[in-house]
Amino acid sequence: MRSGSITRAFVAGTVLLLSASSLQASPSVPEVKQQLKQAMTKRKPLQQFWKDMHSRYGGEALSPVLKILADETERDEVRWATIFGVARMAGKKSYGLLSKYSRHKSWVLRDASLRAMAALEARELSADIQRAAFTDPALVVRTTAVAVIGHLKLKSAAPQLIEAISDPRNYRRGKSLWISDHILAVLKDWRHKPAVPALVEILEKTTDTRLQGKVIASLEAIMGKSFDRKSASEQVYLWKRALTAEKVF
Repeated sequence: MRSGSITRAFVAGTVLLLSASSLQASPSVPEVKQQLKQAMTKRKPLQQFWKDMHSRYGGEALSPVLKILADETERDEVRWATIFGVARMAGKKSYGLLSKYSRHKSWVLRDASLRAMAALEARELSADIQRAAFTDPALVVRTTAVAVIGHLKLKSAAPQLIEAISDPRNYRRGKSLWISDHILAVLKDWRHKPAVPALVEILEKTTDTRLQGKVIASLEAIMGKSFDRKSASEQVYLWKRALTAEKVF
C-alpha cells in the first residue's frame, strides 16, 4: 500500500473512532422517558429534542424509544412524541411502523403517524394517507390527512377531496366543519380546474354563508376571475355561465 493510501486510511479510521467515542452509551427507557417528559414540560420543539437525542446517542437511542412507543400503558401524548423520534432516527425504515400506527385505535397516534409521514415526505405511504383522509372516524385525523395530501401534493386524491366537501360527517347542524376549509385550501393551491363544476354545485346548494365565502374564494383563485359584490345566487349563475363559455370557446 502506498504511503498516501496508508495515511488516508489512518485518518478515516481515526475519524470513525472519534465519532464513535463521542457518542454516549445506549440510554435506558427511563432515561429517555424522563428527558422527553422534561422537554415536553418545557415546550421544547420535538424536532430539536430528537435531533439532540440522535446526536448524543446515535442509533442506540432507537431501541428505548420503540419500547416507549409500544407501551400501551404509557400516556398517548408521550407515545405521540415518540413517533416523531422514530421517524427522525429511522427515516424511511420507519415507514412500516408509521403505516401500522395510522390504523391504531388511538386517534392521537393515528394523527402523529400522519404528521410524521409529512415530515418525511413519505409519498410512498399515499394509500395510508388517503385512507385516513376519507375513512378515519376522527375529524381531527381526517383533517390532518387532508393537510398532508396538500403538503405532499398527492393530486390523485383530488376527486375524493371534492366528494369529501359534501360528506355529511364533515357537517354539524348544517354547518361545514373546518376540514372543508382545508380541502378548499388544497384545491385552491393546486388551481384544480376539474373541481370547479362541483364547487359551483356546492355553492348553489349550501346555505352555510361561511362555506359560501370559502367556495367563492377558491373559485376565484382557480378560475382567475371574480364577480365582486354579487349575491350567492348571482354568483352561481355567473359561474355557470363562465363554465359554459369555457366549454364553448
